[in-house]
Amino acid sequence: MYLDQFLPPAPILLGNYHDLNLYAEGQGFALARVRDMLAGDIERYTDLCGRTVGQIVPLLDWRIHRAPYCVTACQGDQVVAAAWAGTIRSKQTGAVGCNISYGVRPEASGKGLATILSALAYQQCVADAPALEFVNIQTEAHNLGARAIAARLALLRAPAFDRETECRSPRLYVTYRAHREAVKVRCEEILAAAGVVVHWPEGQAPTRPSPLQVQPRIELPPSITALFQLPQGSSMTTSPVPSAAVAASPAPTAVHSASHQVLRDALTGPHGLLPGIALVEHQLGIAKNAASGDAPYPLTPAQANIYHRASVAAYTHSLEMVSSEYIREMLAQFGPAPAAGAGASQDAQDRAIADLLFGQCGVVSGLGIIEKCLGQSARADHLDSPLGMDAENAGIWHRAQVSAYQYVLEMLCADRVRELAPQFTHLLPPPSSEASPTEDDPAPGPGM
Repeated sequence: MYLDQFLPPAPILLGNYHDLNLYAEGQGFALARVRDMLAGDIERYTDLCGRTVGQIVPLLDWRIHRAPYCVTACQGDQVVAAAWAGTIRSKQTGAVGCNISYGVRPEASGKGLATILSALAYQQCVADAPALEFVNIQTEAHNLGARAIAARLALLRAPAFDRETECRSPRLYVTYRAHREAVKVRCEEILAAAGVVVHWPEGQAPTRPSPLQVQPRIELPPSITALFQLPQGSSMTTSPVPSAAVAASPAPTAVHSASHQVLRDALTGPHGLLPGIALVEHQLGIAKNAASGDAPYPLTPAQANIYHRASVAAYTHSLEMVSSEYIREMLAQFGPAPAAGAGASQDAQDRAIADLLFGQCGVVSGLGIIEKCLGQSARADHLDSPLGMDAENAGIWHRAQVSAYQYVLEMLCADRVRELAPQFTHLLPPPSSEASPTEDDPAPGPGM
C-alpha cells in the first residue's frame, strides 16, 4: 500500500488502560499486528480498507502528506483497537492538516478505546507537524459510532467536504473538521479523564522537527504537466528508462549534451522550476480570489480575509525572489534547445542558466531568503505582523505565511536545485570585487 513507506520499528509500550496495553505501533497503515485485525473482518472496517475506499480517495479534497502514526490497544499480543493520525495536504490551498481514523474489534467496543487511541495518535501527529492547521475525520454516513467519536474529539460537521462514491450503489462519506488547537485541548481532556498517563521510553517521545523541513513535491496534475515537455530518462525525473546520455563510457559530446539537458530540466523538467512556479501562481490566484471557503476551516470571513492577504504576500514575495518572470523571458529568448553538436550555442545557454540558478543573485540565493522568511513566520513574533494587527489575527497571518512558504519550497524542489549546484559552479562568472553585504535577517515580503 502506498501508505506503508516506512519500515515500522518494534511496537513501543506507552502505558495501560484497564487490562489493556497501549502501544506506539509504528508509522504506517497496515502494520503487521494491525493487519491481522483488519483482515479478520473487512466488512466491519470498510471505512478503513473496504472496497469503497479506493473509489472515495480520488474524490477527496486532500491527499496524503506523510504516513500516519498508529497507536494500538492490545490484549496480550492481539490488537483489539487501533487509531491512526497522519498529515494530509489540501489540494486547493496547500494547507497541512491531520486525518484521524480508527477501528475497534467487536468484543472491545464500548470502552472508549477509539477515542483514547485517537487522542494519543493525534498528539504524536501534532508534535511532528508544527504547521498543522486543521483536523479531518471522514466516515460513511451510516457509521453512527464513528461519527460519535468525531464529535467527542471536538470536530464539527463540514458538509461542504462530504463526498459520495460514483458506483452502482453510491455511498456517502461525511466530513468532520476543526482547528487543531480545539482538538488538542480536547485530547488532553480525554486522556486526563481516562487516567491515561503515557510513559515514553527515553528518546522515543513525540518530536517536533524543524519547521524548515519540506517534503518532495507532489505529483504534478496532468493540466500542469501538459504545459511542459518532459524528456524520458532525465536525471531530474523518476523515470525508470535510462538516459542515453548516462550510458557507460560516454563520449565527450554525449557528456556535454547530458549536462545541457540537466540544466534545461532544472527549468522545464517535471521537477523543474517552471512547473513549480505554475503551481505557486495557481495558489496565488486562489489567495487573491479570497473566497472564505478556500481558507482553513473554521475561520470566520474576516479571519479568512487576513489568511488570504498573508498568503498573497508570501506567494508574491517568493515569486519575486526566484525571478519567475525573468526565467520565462530568458527561455523565450533561447527558443528551442540547440541541436546536438551546436557547442557554442549550448555553452552560452548553459552559462546563462547556471548563473540564473546558482549565481550570486540566482534562484538558490532566492530560495535561501524564502527559507529565512519561513523561519521568521514560524517564530510568530507579533512585531513581525502588519502594523495595527492584534495578537489573534497576527497568529492567523503567520500561520498562513508558514503554509505558503512551505508550499513554495516544496513546489520549487529547493533541495533538488541545490544538489545540482556543485556540477555547474565552473560555469559561473568570477565573483565581483565588491561583494554585496550579507544580512542576518531576510528582506521583508510585501505586507510584512
